[in-house]
Amino acid sequence: MTRPPKPQIVEYRRHLLVCTGRSCVADGMDAAGLIEVGHKLMAAGVLRDSELRVKPSRVDCLGACRSGPVMCVQPDGVWYCGVTLADFDRIIEQHLIGGRAVDDLVFHRGPVAA
Repeated sequence: MTRPPKPQIVEYRRHLLVCTGRSCVADGMDAAGLIEVGHKLMAAGVLRDSELRVKPSRVDCLGACRSGPVMCVQPDGVWYCGVTLADFDRIIEQHLIGGRAVDDLVFHRGPVAA
């Protein structure tokens, strides 16, 4: 059995996991919300900027139901809940670009990668 070729992924600084589970969709992270998240990331330049590059990924469930929309920024181990689009602007500016978590939106801090 031959293995498929290994995929290529562009280097990135942070991985943004966006929950698209039923509860988060009901709380606002529906298809339109995901599109807006993508537009905001693109407008901020963090999808292309090699130093600040963010890799966004949709995740079926992050396991923090009824607190959505939920997002997690890795390798920082920072989990956000109840994220509105206005909150997401703050997350982009303060965390994804500035490197500091938006403390009033954080509900959990997991292990940080070395």
